[in-house]
Amino acid sequence: MKNIILQLFIFLIATSISYAQTAVTLTLTDENMALTNVGFKGAYGGWATEQGYDDGTNGDETAGDFTHTIIVMASEGSYEWGAVNLDDNEAWLINGPNRVFTVDAAGNVTGETNYTVPLEGMDVTVLLTLDDTQNQSLEAVSFKGSYGGWASAPGYDDGTNGDAIADDNIWSLEVTASAGATYEWGAENTGCTDAAWLIQGPNRSFDIAMDGTITGETNYDVPAEGQRYPVTFRVDMSNEIIESTGVYVSGAFQACAWNKAEIQLTETLPGIYEATTMVVPGVHQYKFFNGDCGDDGCQETADFVSLECGADNGLGGTNREVDLSGLSEATILPIYVYNSCNTTVNTEDAEFANGFTISPNPAGGSALVEFSYQNGSYHLQIINAIGQAVCEQTDVRSGDVPLDLHALDAGVYFVRLSNEEGVSAVQKLIVQ
Repeated sequence: MKNIILQLFIFLIATSISYAQTAVTLTLTDENMALTNVGFKGAYGGWATEQGYDDGTNGDETAGDFTHTIIVMASEGSYEWGAVNLDDNEAWLINGPNRVFTVDAAGNVTGETNYTVPLEGMDVTVLLTLDDTQNQSLEAVSFKGSYGGWASAPGYDDGTNGDAIADDNIWSLEVTASAGATYEWGAENTGCTDAAWLIQGPNRSFDIAMDGTITGETNYDVPAEGQRYPVTFRVDMSNEIIESTGVYVSGAFQACAWNKAEIQLTETLPGIYEATTMVVPGVHQYKFFNGDCGDDGCQETADFVSLECGADNGLGGTNREVDLSGLSEATILPIYVYNSCNTTVNTEDAEFANGFTISPNPAGGSALVEFSYQNGSYHLQIINAIGQAVCEQTDVRSGDVPLDLHALDAGVYFVRLSNEEGVSAVQKLIVQ
């Protein structure tokens, strides 16, 4: 009995230690003496906004001194945090990266527990530009940055509002920022249903000296996309209960990145779903979705980094990742098991692709598709460079199939042949 009591006592002590929390005082000092209603938020509290105090209570030392205070509880670990202006739609008050503090096993607190809002200088007008002349594909652009609490504002390519030349694919926005500070900014493609972030890599940043001199990055060039090629994404849903709205794939490869309800996959074999879409060469993150929920509620949830087929998404999660840097022709990806890095082997694909030829290639007004598979009915499609089927033939039989190309513009096309079981192969066709 004594041993049981002793073990219980030790367990209670260990539990209390492992879950011990330390009171941490966070402060924000406003040198401009303008903020009257400050909120704090951080990883210690799941980024929920909590009221700060400047009234001599709740840990605040002196009422009305424009040093806003909050006491938070945190267990052992490191935590990012920041502050917002509650009188301005929670406009973010931290310039640069979030602040970070650390609590050690003994309850000692180190790191950044105070942030000072620097004294504002004069207001300076800054012209931000986003150059899309290499692609000329954007129909609407918005800018956002720390100068405006990351609120989105539309950019212009109509010769007004600071834009130099209308319709030159250089989008512009004049913003107001205070001297004596550093600002981060970026831009979105708001021509998409879900605004797609246009900045690759870290946010751009610029500095304004106290005399109003602007240095840093006030322009961003959207990289050239290059030629797109058909890529077939495939997933094995055999272990899943399929949502009535279907199966989708979405990722950074889309023109409107991460448009989660755009590309629906079709069941080509029992439990196997696939879709072909146009992709530019590069390394792309993506995921499969069971349903068209349009948010994170129906996405794959596996840790693809630990499973060694993905990468960190920068938002605390992971995505699948595929290296298509050398993409130069139609490509069919392996059949991945949903929520897994495992693949399902389909031995018919290689044999099917090797027995399918087009001649002549390049071709003028006509060409001949030749294949010699087992008897059955086949479906043939000619797909243009943006993924549209411009010609289709159904109930094609094994042998020689003539193609009439007179109605097609010169360019690169892809001929896709699939059988009744959904196995398919794709060959590139150049029309002169």
